Amino acid sequence: KNAEGIIAQTNTAKKVLSKSTGNKNIRVIPNPLRSFSSTFLEKKNIILNVGRLVEQKNQLELIEIFSMCNYKNWILRIYGSGHLKEEIKNKIIELNLRKHVELKEFTQNIDAVFGQAKIFALPSLFEGFPNALLEAMAHGLASISYNCHTGPMDIIEDNINGILVPLSNKEVFIEKLNTLMEDEHQRMLLSVEAKKVKEVYSLNKISNEYYNFILKQ
Repeated sequence: KNAEGIIAQTNTAKKVLSKSTGNKNIRVIPNPLRSFSSTFLEKKNIILNVGRLVEQKNQLELIEIFSMCNYKNWILRIYGSGHLKEEIKNKIIELNLRKHVELKEFTQNIDAVFGQAKIFALPSLFEGFPNALLEAMAHGLASISYNCHTGPMDIIEDNINGILVPLSNKEVFIEKLNTLMEDEHQRMLLSVEAKKVKEVYSLNKISNEYYNFILKQ
């Protein structure tokens, strides 16, 4: 509470910090988008999820959601590791989705993974600032996310550059994901707007925000 200034990643974090510390000098500065080389790969009918295999990231529910969509020509690829790995494998088998859901380890060549996919799905129950979502949008993926606390609402403008679903509303997530899978025009509209995050969250821009905030203390 005695700090000259505090930097928060999200607007929600700012509200929490303001209430808990009483500090009047709190600035929201999000994470910057890391630099990457654009990859011009053939897009495939792939829904992508990237994250630790833990309860927070909610991949088990994502698999259930996918199973209730018209997934005939689509593949759900989940990249990550964590203690739920075996449970997720069993869920894939239980729902008879071995030909349509792929569980893969993290890869250093994640840009190529983003480059091939068409949709990014984030079913997290809570987040801080979801860098994977930001990177997916920068690659032009049509992204759909639960409107969890915190992060997605700071990055996604609903139905403009992505889709926000009320937290834990599984039925709406199914409906919206199904529509994304079937509607190429909607995916393209979201993709064009999503790529604009490259300017909003550029390393140069965010670095200057940090510099200017510190300089004024």
